[in-house]
Amino acid sequence: MGHHPTMETVGFGPLKFILYSGTADMVSSTYIPDTFETETRQDLQFNVDKPSTLPQHGVKQNDGLVEVMLDQSISFIPGLSKRHSRQLENCGFHTLRKLLQHFPRTYADLQNAQIGIEDGQYLIFVGKILSSRGVRASYSLSFLEVVVACDVVDSESPSTSRDDGAALESDKADSGRKKTVFLHLKKFFRGTRFTYLPFLKSIEEKQKVGDIVCVSGKVRIMRSKNHYEMREYNMDVLQDEKDPSFCAQGRPYPIYPSKGGLSPNFLRDVISRAFKVLPSNIDPIPEALAHDFGLLSLRDAYARIHQPKSLKEAELARKRLVFDEFFYLQLGRLFQMLEGLGTEVEKDGLLDKYRKSEFNLVNIDGWSMLTKKFLKALPYSLTSSQLRAASEIIWDLKQPVPMNRLLQGDVGCGKTVVAFLACLEVIGLGYQAAFMVPTELLAVQHYEQIQNLLANMEEAECKPSVALLTGSTSTRESRLIRQGLQTGDISLVIGTHSLIAEKVEFSALRIAVVDEQHRFGVIQRGRFNSKLYYNSISSKLSSSIPDDSSKDSVIMAPHVLAMSATPIPRSLALALYGDMSLTQITDLPPGRIPVETFLIEGNEPGFEKVYQMMLDELEAGGKIYLVYPVIEQSEQLPQLRAASADLETISQKFSGYKCGLLHGKMKSDDKSEALGLFRSGEINILLSTQVIEIGVDIPDASMMVVMNAERFGIAQLHQLRGRVGRGGRKSKCILVASTDSSLSRLKVLEKSSDGFYLANMDLVMRGPGDLLGRKQSGHLPEFPIARLEIDGNIIQEAHLAALKILGDSLDLEKYPNLKAELSMRQPLCLLGD
Repeated sequence: MGHHPTMETVGFGPLKFILYSGTADMVSSTYIPDTFETETRQDLQFNVDKPSTLPQHGVKQNDGLVEVMLDQSISFIPGLSKRHSRQLENCGFHTLRKLLQHFPRTYADLQNAQIGIEDGQYLIFVGKILSSRGVRASYSLSFLEVVVACDVVDSESPSTSRDDGAALESDKADSGRKKTVFLHLKKFFRGTRFTYLPFLKSIEEKQKVGDIVCVSGKVRIMRSKNHYEMREYNMDVLQDEKDPSFCAQGRPYPIYPSKGGLSPNFLRDVISRAFKVLPSNIDPIPEALAHDFGLLSLRDAYARIHQPKSLKEAELARKRLVFDEFFYLQLGRLFQMLEGLGTEVEKDGLLDKYRKSEFNLVNIDGWSMLTKKFLKALPYSLTSSQLRAASEIIWDLKQPVPMNRLLQGDVGCGKTVVAFLACLEVIGLGYQAAFMVPTELLAVQHYEQIQNLLANMEEAECKPSVALLTGSTSTRESRLIRQGLQTGDISLVIGTHSLIAEKVEFSALRIAVVDEQHRFGVIQRGRFNSKLYYNSISSKLSSSIPDDSSKDSVIMAPHVLAMSATPIPRSLALALYGDMSLTQITDLPPGRIPVETFLIEGNEPGFEKVYQMMLDELEAGGKIYLVYPVIEQSEQLPQLRAASADLETISQKFSGYKCGLLHGKMKSDDKSEALGLFRSGEINILLSTQVIEIGVDIPDASMMVVMNAERFGIAQLHQLRGRVGRGGRKSKCILVASTDSSLSRLKVLEKSSDGFYLANMDLVMRGPGDLLGRKQSGHLPEFPIARLEIDGNIIQEAHLAALKILGDSLDLEKYPNLKAELSMRQPLCLLGD
């Protein structure tokens, strides 16, 4: 029985692959374009072990270094006129690298393989334009209709009823019975100026009858058989039908995005010519490493992404190019860290931290006496995940190189107490600790929490002194705190951005904790780290240094522990913080009752239901957060509920209960007062913005209602939900969405309370930039082809490869081409310059 291929479209970043299955002879085409004229068909078979055998055009040797061909000017391309060179350079294609990194946005199957066309299906067809006409539909409406005829394999071919032998012979003869389908591409124009004849003539002349085009979009079935309509589509004019590419059965045809007015056909031709001057040995990555990770050579990867014989080849090529983007990012960050260390022992020690992270633990017996006493005085037992996290961090604190670690975990998992243990570990050894948080509310809360925990310790004489330094601290008190930090009388300071003020100096700072680190910009963290380092030195050097060991401890930069309550997927964490060790707390404290989540549409019946649920909760003795996206009503966004505007409405609705207001524009004392009244029970309903998202801990708050929930990200809503369910009471979270359609994105919150799973879902749905927020995503490197949401496994492979290379050559002197490539790429430093 004849077998007809199927087609499916899958998107990968800038590439969209058309996956199909069919008879083997459909993909066994032997067409080889002129760019591969020196190769045999056997040479083109994918083999990681075997280097390419292309002639080495233009390769120059200089002290054993192969000149970086990819960064040669495009004037090297044969047959390229000066005018075309100027056009390419004006569009940013200055080098061969830039040109070859202009990847196809999709691939077309020139055989239009399909198994049947359904209404609403997304398909890609190649066909010929039969007609193009501009139509005046009314006095203010016109449209352009382009009819494209496409030959496709007929899935209802009579050949399927014949015996298998006859069908097989027929398939060999013509690869299946063909039929013609007609696509009616329609584009509508509203406005009287679009109905005049000159305009209609101009738009219909843009599409030339007889052109071969690739059309992609959703089809709608029309009444006439084999006629389909497309109203939202992409159309690319392909090369001439006589081009040999059209004879390559089953070979994906690359479709390029146009750029700066350059046609896709012109770019396709120039890229094809570029391969004539591209030598085989352009790969800076050692062949052995490429083999270990199953990678194509760089030359072959470029060839197969632009001129694949099958979609599998294109996927393998994409894997190599994605690997490169991640590999040089990881290598650059690790190399930069090694450059800052003095001896090879220190450098090897740092690499061992990353290579053998599962063994980097210190048993509780190895903790300082102060840390052990603090642990014993805690009113609760730590989870196994918390203890492991603390052991990893304390192991790092005992190393001769500065720690750079990210501690992340779900809402309410107990990261803060782990950070306190780290601070007490260095304090117990005679050093100082700094704890920086993004908001004053959180700083006050942490300060009160550590003071309460220290009060439980039996021996008063061993308790460290703790200070709170924020923007609201009085001038006199600030001066006294700064003096205490300089002299060493204060062991731990908790504060906001005030800690990075130039006036603040430390006597012997050994650890800096940055809580909710994603709230601080990269440059802010950089200032914090470098300021603490230099000020610690300047303060210490002015005093006497009793011995060499003290001197060594002075010149060491402080350890940095960054914390995040918004779990970042591992792939994104490696992309942003490739030079940081990663510690995760995965368990929640025992006895935590899961928060029940409800999704409700914000219409009249929906709000009545919400108000009734709130009333029931209040009558049962609960406390309620009402969270709004904005403080004041906005004329630009009238559909958004505002906290200040709703205060009177909610107060009237629940007249028997006290309502309060909390938002970021309030004075610090007013914020503290509102939170204090809510904590004590004098306020029953607290109307707030997302200022409560971080760190606010009121155990008996039992309900949260989020207005216009679709305005928040999944991870952010999970953070907000974490403000309730902290006590022994069963808690609820109600997400009120503006429209029924916006509820679908929020359903994942109804199904899961796992912060790591939700962070991954948020990454897939919103992308890395939205997940991180504006401050931090601005420092996320741009990846031409990689997508963090689907390429997490590749970034972890790249991290291992970078460790392998540096383990073999700490200074990269064994790999001069790799070092030259790394120097050219100049990857991002975590903390900035």
